[in-house]
Amino acid sequence: MVIYPECQVRAQKEMDAVIGTDRLPEFEDREKLPYLECILQEILRWNHSAPTGVPHRTLEDDVYRGMFIPKNATIVTNISNEDYLITRAMTLDESVYKDATKFDPTRFLPAPEGRNEPPTTALYGFGHRKCPGRFLADDNLWIAIATVLATVSISPAIGQDGKEIIPEATVVASGITRRVRSNFHIQGIYLIKLADSHAKSFTCRIEPRTRGASKVLAQSIDSVQ
Repeated sequence: MVIYPECQVRAQKEMDAVIGTDRLPEFEDREKLPYLECILQEILRWNHSAPTGVPHRTLEDDVYRGMFIPKNATIVTNISNEDYLITRAMTLDESVYKDATKFDPTRFLPAPEGRNEPPTTALYGFGHRKCPGRFLADDNLWIAIATVLATVSISPAIGQDGKEIIPEATVVASGITRRVRSNFHIQGIYLIKLADSHAKSFTCRIEPRTRGASKVLAQSIDSVQ
């Protein structure tokens, strides 16, 4: 939101029109907030936290699109890591997503406003090994994003020269515990599998949108304590 403030402003206007400013977003509001949904989907597509997923092992010989995969082979998916040598990343595939490296939530909206591009389904895994917690994770992500945008505004920090500090969209890849890495040797290519990624540290300002938003948020916190 620091880099793309226009997305933040549009989402906040949408929530103000649907929810108002005297309460927090609830799950019942989700279907009424299409642009907010697009922001969530674009975050997951553009640079999500597990660009190669979790490695899997084949239990038997298999053939996929003419390619033989032997039993006990280690399978590493390339979901959104375009630097990998395996294949073009699924969520950055230019044949599916126009200007794939650009953060553009409107891509998921129907025409004429958007291009009706499909949300990604790969990041939670595949087949019967698909993550069983994907619905809980999706709900948690949505309610967190909705609550943050409803109550605060995120903007660039101000440097000593009085100018805004605009961070670069730089991602740091690391293991699930930030330093743990798994090594694989595939067809003569030595790869270091990085299980997750996160944004490089940056500074910003996070301020309450209104006094009412601060009050509503404080009341919500008090109600669960």
